[in-house]
Amino acid sequence: MKIIIILLVSSLIFGCAKEEYDSAAPTYESLYNSSVTKTNWTHIGPLNVGGRTRSLLIQGDSPSSSHTLYAGGVTGGVFKSTDGGESWKALNDLMPNINVNTLAQDPKNNNVMYAGTGEFYGGFRGAGIFKTEDAGANWKLMDNTSDIWYVHKIIVSPNNSDVIYASTSGKVFGSNSGLKKSVDKGITWTNIHSDDSVDVAVVNKDGTDYVYGYSEWKGLIVSFDGGANFTHKVGSSSFVKYDATTPNYVRGSIAFSKSTPSRGYLLVSNWYGQLYGIWKTSDYGANWTKTISQDNDTTKTDSWLLSDPADVFDHNGNGKNCFGRTIDLNDLRSQGVYDQYIAVDPTDADVVWVGGIELFRSDSAASSGSFNKASIWYGTESNYVHADQHYIAFSPTYGRYMPGYGGTDKRAYFTNDGGVFVSTNSKIGTTSNPCESSSIGVEYKEIVKGYGTTQFYHGVVSKDGKYVIGGLQDQGVTLYHGSPDNWTTIAGGDGAYNAIDPDNSSIMYSSYINISIRRHDITVDNETTGAISNSYGRISSGIDTSTYGKGSFINPFILDPNNSSRMYTANKALWRSDNVKAASTSDVTWTNLGTFDGSNSGFEITIAPSNSKVMYVGVGYSASFYRILNPADGP
Repeated sequence: MKIIIILLVSSLIFGCAKEEYDSAAPTYESLYNSSVTKTNWTHIGPLNVGGRTRSLLIQGDSPSSSHTLYAGGVTGGVFKSTDGGESWKALNDLMPNINVNTLAQDPKNNNVMYAGTGEFYGGFRGAGIFKTEDAGANWKLMDNTSDIWYVHKIIVSPNNSDVIYASTSGKVFGSNSGLKKSVDKGITWTNIHSDDSVDVAVVNKDGTDYVYGYSEWKGLIVSFDGGANFTHKVGSSSFVKYDATTPNYVRGSIAFSKSTPSRGYLLVSNWYGQLYGIWKTSDYGANWTKTISQDNDTTKTDSWLLSDPADVFDHNGNGKNCFGRTIDLNDLRSQGVYDQYIAVDPTDADVVWVGGIELFRSDSAASSGSFNKASIWYGTESNYVHADQHYIAFSPTYGRYMPGYGGTDKRAYFTNDGGVFVSTNSKIGTTSNPCESSSIGVEYKEIVKGYGTTQFYHGVVSKDGKYVIGGLQDQGVTLYHGSPDNWTTIAGGDGAYNAIDPDNSSIMYSSYINISIRRHDITVDNETTGAISNSYGRISSGIDTSTYGKGSFINPFILDPNNSSRMYTANKALWRSDNVKAASTSDVTWTNLGTFDGSNSGFEITIAPSNSKVMYVGVGYSASFYRILNPADGP
């Protein structure tokens, strides 16, 4: 029997508290003051693993060693650190929308901050702009902003704290989207440019706000009169969104120099996430020169600024990458639509940072061929920074001699899919050869203790309650074994679905993207060191992905609740294994039970706990829903 319904699939919830309120649409205030409070829940972590972060504020202009930091987790709300990131505390878990994408502060009053919600490039809807006047203890939704789904950037005018600019996208493209301005501290807002706006920068020129906005797909707009009038400087207002036959000014990031405010840079990616170009201005944006173009010359750094450089850099001039594989110019492994940022060293307008999958730095004003690799996204060396860069911020005292710090301040902070990192020597060695990273002298430190912003795709609790295993966005598979601040990563990459044997909680299952299921044999030394022994192997090799597809990005599998040796998973077909506990993981076999509609993969599978002959499978984006009365017979 096939029933078509709408499926709403949410992240794992480990517990549920009963919540009652008027059936009419509740206000944010009524939800906030409801019975769901912190007293109903215990946070079990992970508090030693960070999550995706696109915003950071730094406070502290005195010669001290510690900063006060505020960070916005894209699904975790606002966190605060008073010791330079050594530890973090959530400011408000019950803020009506915690999908914080951007933060801004009043330059004249650090207690006044603004949080813009909604992460367009990750798919998490926001609910407008929130404001605090007490350093984050309380937040209030700004009137007339609740229908703004995505706030990309907020800037408080350097000339007048009453004036605020915000780049936004609305419910749908063109609906309440645009570059917005408030002249009364966020009470009211006016659209000063109607295109979908994905970035904004403001420079003080003789007491006037020079405003720079980036319109998605259309390029850079500039106003020399506080946003009253705009001119396209890079790109064109005539370009049509989603028309790949026109020049691809899809996403852009803007940065201006603090030491030389007339100098600015623009980073642009195309529809495929590849670098489209970098532009430079030396006259406050009146004129822009393209310094870097995407010419597909993989022997130069220019081609891999927004890619995984080891995959696309031709270090020997033979068309092979760092792994000896032939470079495919149609697949440059680029993510510039999802992750990109550009920033300028506060003391030197020629030093430019670009964040893509990794970090890169030019010491020559972003000239062609001048960018070198400044980090690696794997391993445990001191030059490691988690992949997928989203924001770069410099210490307010950067470049100054600070007796309390022990020398000249060179601190820079970097946010990415792994949370927050800091470097204390950000101006030293980089490398022009991504195949050899040992010469990278820039060192980084992960600062995520207490920064509970991870994103769970899925998770399960062992029957005996001792363990929790969860698949995290870009942070692998992590295991809770008693302490919220000591979760252990047992597999890398994007974590996906998981299971724990109900009869033996030391047998666990995890997965990577698509159909890639592993079995783990876990031993935890809870008596002394707490160390974990993790022996694992892949068990899904017997599934035909060539004929029936790789499955969903986050692909489901489930143990039969009444038979711990039996497992089900799905791509375009439903598969069953009856021996997932075979002596060797390579001996696990699978049976094809048949296809669904022939074109869509299974997105979710559940089995009735009391009767293994009753299964439900959600299939495809069209939300087809299958009720299978005997899985042995197939869909």
